[in-house]
Amino acid sequence: MDFAIVVHWAAILISLASIAVAVVLMVAIGVQKVNGHIKTVKRLFMESLIVFSVIDLIVLVRRVLPLDEAATIIALRLLFSLILFLVAVTGQVAAIVYSNPKSSSWKDILGAIFAGTKRSIVFASFIFIVISALIPVWILPFRVELRSCSPSSLELYVPIYAPLSLIFLEIVFIAFIVYPVGVFLLAGYATKNVPVSRIRKTFAVCLISLGISTYLLVLLLSSCFPEVSDIIRIPCYIFMTYFFRRMTTFQRLYHMDLEELKEYVALMKRLLKR
Repeated sequence: MDFAIVVHWAAILISLASIAVAVVLMVAIGVQKVNGHIKTVKRLFMESLIVFSVIDLIVLVRRVLPLDEAATIIALRLLFSLILFLVAVTGQVAAIVYSNPKSSSWKDILGAIFAGTKRSIVFASFIFIVISALIPVWILPFRVELRSCSPSSLELYVPIYAPLSLIFLEIVFIAFIVYPVGVFLLAGYATKNVPVSRIRKTFAVCLISLGISTYLLVLLLSSCFPEVSDIIRIPCYIFMTYFFRRMTTFQRLYHMDLEELKEYVALMKRLLKR
């Protein structure tokens, strides 16, 4: 079999696998019962998986149905906007987890986030950076060029990044590592619940890997095989879903009152006897 065909179909299968994994994990998260502010975190997490699937779909369409120059520019602008949306959502999730509001209503969530002046200023600065990054995406001229993908005969329009665009990319990447990742680490150290603390810290490591894979995706769009970034992203999907389910389970047990805990222990004993 021709090596070029193998590479082409491997890239398609990677994108399809990434989309399929995201759908399965959305179902796994969707069936989990959560309370309080974790409901909002759950919804944002599921939205992130949906957006990642749309990003993979854009990359897949770009390969299967090569777009013309105008369509490629629109598709890439949309893709970069979705990535910035993911960055903002991750920051929101980190702020909610750290502030630990009483309920899932946005009034309580925003109140908890802005209760600490220093934390609210950092959060607002992070969101400002993400919004500012939309300027080069939609306002500045966007250049693409036709590239032949060796060893295949596939021809794709790839982005040509201006220096200012690369500067914004670096700033957003650094802000992502400093804020959401840093907040999850702080939240891990802040809680007295040891299992939850450990999971939050591990979740932060997963976020670093996810950030790196997304950063690579943006850079690799200038090549013929951006799907390579999914090799890092797919395990991140799985681990983050696993840790999210574990974290919410531990938190639910941790916040049980004494009577609820007694009922839970009695139920587990009955199940073990069977």
